[in-house]
Amino acid sequence: MEYQNWIAMIRRCYDERRKNTYSSYYEICEVCSEWHNFQVFGQWYEQNFYQVGIERMHIDKDILYPGNKIYCPDTCLLVPQRINMLFLNKPNKRGLPNGIRKAYGKYLAKYNNEELGSYKALEAAYNMYATKKEENIKQIADEYKELIPEKLYFALYNYKVKIENDKNYVA
Repeated sequence: MEYQNWIAMIRRCYDERRKNTYSSYYEICEVCSEWHNFQVFGQWYEQNFYQVGIERMHIDKDILYPGNKIYCPDTCLLVPQRINMLFLNKPNKRGLPNGIRKAYGKYLAKYNNEELGSYKALEAAYNMYATKKEENIKQIADEYKELIPEKLYFALYNYKVKIENDKNYVA
């Protein structure tokens, strides 16, 4: 398991053949030099590993530090797949932050298939989206409270969804 996570992390950041698949990682994110050695990464992985049911565990670099681009022991956590999926931040072709679309001159906010209203300003729409997403993150943190490390629980509970961390936002 350690090796699969390690090689996937290395490939996301450095494998030119995967630059289209991982366009928001390739040559944007990096792995700290000590983790280029699998044994060093494996030791960290073993020390931090825990299991939540049958969920796949993911290595995450930016729950603790939103916008972080470096995989290293100080910034990474192992997280259950369901939690990691809460932080998907995929580039889109709309040119608008995730959860926002434009129609009839207004910005429409949506989270988890729930329409959150239409707004004149992008920031107002995104604030509504962010509020709803933060509520959902806290709800799931509470569901996992007894199953995940305290460090992860508090990171989830204190997480702030910010427009500047969205891969699609251009100021």
